[in-house]
Amino acid sequence: MARPECTEWNSQSFFEEASLNDVGRCLSEGADPNARDEDGATPLHWAAGFSETPEVVKALLDAGADLNARDKDGRTPLHWAAEVSKAPEVVKALLDAGADPNARDEDGATPLHSAVWWGSDNPEVMKALLDAGADLNARNIDERTPLHMAAERYSDTTMMKMMKALLDAGADLNAQNKYGWTPLHIAAKFSNTEVVKVLLDAGADPKARAEDGQTAWDLIPDDSPLRGTDVYWQLNDARFD
Repeated sequence: MARPECTEWNSQSFFEEASLNDVGRCLSEGADPNARDEDGATPLHWAAGFSETPEVVKALLDAGADLNARDKDGRTPLHWAAEVSKAPEVVKALLDAGADPNARDEDGATPLHSAVWWGSDNPEVMKALLDAGADLNARNIDERTPLHMAAERYSDTTMMKMMKALLDAGADLNAQNKYGWTPLHIAAKFSNTEVVKVLLDAGADPKARAEDGQTAWDLIPDDSPLRGTDVYWQLNDARFD
């Protein structure tokens, strides 16, 4: 296999293929550990997202890479790792070096928001963030917490594990976004039957009302597979309690 070219240093393709020796070679040839691409990303951003070797991240940091560099959207390398990486060891390497688990991007999202919204294949990455003190109830510019985001995602096995991890860690079940919607409102609106059930079983308030007075039941679409299920009637009955 051809070794990656140092001229492609600041890219996804380089760090998907690069070994620790490749990184060392490029650094010794003068590659800039803080180079910026057109989107403001540095080699550490690309390594955080696409290298599965924590030693690569450490080599960049030892060479002077900026741990807190921001791309054009205000995302740090830890945001990238939380969003893309399937290697919790890479996330831990960034955290051990001092990366802020509660850094905010331009939309107010933390790495935990990124892990929940984009990182459906890496629940261990989310766990690493939680273990490092990530704020369970951090709110983005839409006042959404990570649990709001989890409630909107499709309820496959991995996502359900992530949601349960958030709940077990103490996420606010009844946090309201800018519309006054709780995670239960969102799960009902997007017909996520299993998520609705998990939230109700965890103690979510089915009587909670949004700013316009709507409960979760009011947001269930007419053609929703939720209709007629046990949780549908549970939400319906709560309106009259």
